[in-house]
Amino acid sequence: MKEGVNMGVFNRIAVALVTPFNTLGEVDSKRLQQLVEWHIHEGIETFLLNSITAEARSLQDEELQEVISSVVSVAQGRAKVIVALDEGHVATAAQFIIDAEISGVDAILLSMPDVFLSDASGARQYVEYVVDHTNMPIILHFDGMQHSYDYDALDFLPLVELPRVSGVNVTNVDLEYVNNLVNLLPESCAFYSSDEHLLVPYMAMGFAGVFSSVANLYPKVVQQLASLAEQEDYAALRSQARTIFLLNEALSDVAGIKAALNITGISVGDVRLPLTKKPTEVTRYIKDLLEEIEADALFPTD
Repeated sequence: MKEGVNMGVFNRIAVALVTPFNTLGEVDSKRLQQLVEWHIHEGIETFLLNSITAEARSLQDEELQEVISSVVSVAQGRAKVIVALDEGHVATAAQFIIDAEISGVDAILLSMPDVFLSDASGARQYVEYVVDHTNMPIILHFDGMQHSYDYDALDFLPLVELPRVSGVNVTNVDLEYVNNLVNLLPESCAFYSSDEHLLVPYMAMGFAGVFSSVANLYPKVVQQLASLAEQEDYAALRSQARTIFLLNEALSDVAGIKAALNITGISVGDVRLPLTKKPTEVTRYIKDLLEEIEADALFPTD
């Protein structure tokens, strides 16, 4: 771990939690609370809600509030709750943040809409607007697939110097761009990523943590990997490389995560449209992979 790095809102792993649905396609609050309790028992200390893995775009406002209330009621100070504020809530950002804070949310993951990244001043105005409406820590989310690399790393500097902006989450960006960010931004800025397949190099670079979808199914495994990376135990990591790769490949999206959970007996329902569940042959492959992993001594459950 790089000396002096800000550990930020959370350390190592935050679960990008799925949203379970019942047979009627409604949010299954009881199962959601059971999932949260299980994850806390497995050592998870932070949950991310309203992410892509949570099928955020399919959730109505009242459903999202139900999800937040359900998770916060179980977390009860034992775990932190972060809520993603995505581009779908730009017009109602102020009320969204106020409601989240009243509900007991601990921090906001703020997506940077492309329209605001067309110039540095637009981005600053948007972040300032959010800052003015909350006392919660804010993590800026930058997605290289959605935004142009013309948004220079230096343009983040005035944003992370704003009150309550505690860090930057990057996804779908190359390591050179990330390295520029790490070297240019102050040590007071914590770094996170949603690219959990790059967990090892990012933790080695001094990142505070990773938002993980795979941790929905294997929380201890992902925590173990983060710990090994933090300790720079590359020999142990190399011995697990194949299984790590297969996990990230098979469980790379919410349909795969939900298929895996359902296979293992943790019923979370199907994904909602416009997403579709995995075809039979893919589900069979996931089932075979999970059986292989469960029988593999690489990942002890104790």
